[in-house]
This record gives sequence, structure tokens and C-alpha cells, in this order.
Amino acid sequence: MSKRTDFLYFGYGSNLNLKDLRKYERKKFPHREKLFEETTNFWEGIFFLPDYQLQFTVKSPSREAGVLDATPKLGHAVAGKLFEVENWDLLNRKEGVSSNFYKKIPITVINENGKTFDAFTYVVSSKSKEEYVKPNQDYVQIVSDGYKEFGISEKFPWAHENLISASKNQECKMIDSTFVYGIHENKNI
Repeated sequence: MSKRTDFLYFGYGSNLNLKDLRKYERKKFPHREKLFEETTNFWEGIFFLPDYQLQFTVKSPSREAGVLDATPKLGHAVAGKLFEVENWDLLNRKEGVSSNFYKKIPITVINENGKTFDAFTYVVSSKSKEEYVKPNQDYVQIVSDGYKEFGISEKFPWAHENLISASKNQECKMIDSTFVYGIHENKNI
């Protein structure tokens, strides 16, 4: 029997800033009985999306500037958090899934101990992508605050450095350690 993982969400951008997420939720769902934080379990630790990097590839109509995307890039990693989501309505609406702004995709993330988890995240739809869209500094600060809130900046300073590099359309640093996962059996030892 396989373990159910359709409720796991990997957050890597402004959704790591719970104050910003709360503000959006109250504006769009004013009569909602339970808020996102009340229906979501935040997993301990920091998680990584391997072979992806941060980029600003799309202009958000509500933020009036560039917003984050996770794009495939070998040897790189995006740091974030893993959440158990009970109701995907808030995230789907915030990410513009119905208008194909972002799309929800299945991914595999790795925790700090190298254990893998199947989850979902949001990436910019190819119809919306541009090479680079300059973000405003308020948005970069919102993401930075989220990194601080969950201890990402303190424990993995390279993650915050990559956010700043991406905001300036500069190359993100590759990971400086190796993630190894899988099982190897050698019966000749």
C-alpha cells in the first residue's frame, strides 16, 4: 500500500511569509471559518527541491512587478518548507491556477537528512514566462521575511543569497554539497 502524499505542498516564495498569506486570505476569503494556518500542518525542518533554481520569470498583476518561479537547473536547489494542506482552494486561487498563471506540479523534495517526499508545488505556466521580470523590493522583502520566519536564512544562507541574486537577474549559486538518495545494493562486498 502506498502512502498518500496528495496533501503535501512545498512552499518556496511569498507563501513562506504567513503574514502576507494571511493578508491575501482575509481579502479573498473574508467569510472563511478556518484560516490556512488553522488547517495546515507545518513540517519540521527545511526541505529542498533539487535541480531547480529561483528566477523571476513573470509579472504579477497584483504585485505589479516580477514574482518568483522555480525553474529546472541541474546542480541547483531551492530551499523551502513542506506543509500538509487540507484545502487547496486558497493556494490554487492565489497562484492563479484557473487562469494558467501558475500550475501545480508533482515534485520530489529532500529534507535535511536526505529523505525524499513526494509533494506538489507551483511553477509559472509556460504561457506566462519571460526571461526576467524585475521584482519590486517589497516583494523580495516579503520572501526574505518568510525565510527568516522559518529559519532558512540562518541555517542555509546560500538560499537567501540566491533569492537576492535572482532578484538582480544574476546566476544563482550551485549547491556546495551533494544530495544522495536511493538504495544501492552490492552483494559482492
